[in-house]
Amino acid sequence: MKTIKQGAASANGTGILISAAAFVIVVAGMREAQPLLVPFLLSVFIAIIVTPALSFLRHHR
Repeated sequence: MKTIKQGAASANGTGILISAAAFVIVVAGMREAQPLLVPFLLSVFIAIIVTPALSFLRHHR
């Protein structure tokens, strides 16, 4: 029975390691894409904020 529990613990440790590596890769990618990512996210934020006002103005034309 111990071998099954050790195998499960090993698989769990591997999953944590893969998740941590994926997180590091995503963060590094975001840091490298920052010159493109920041203006894009800012434009999405402004578009979301302005949408209700735009809908109001279109409705009351």
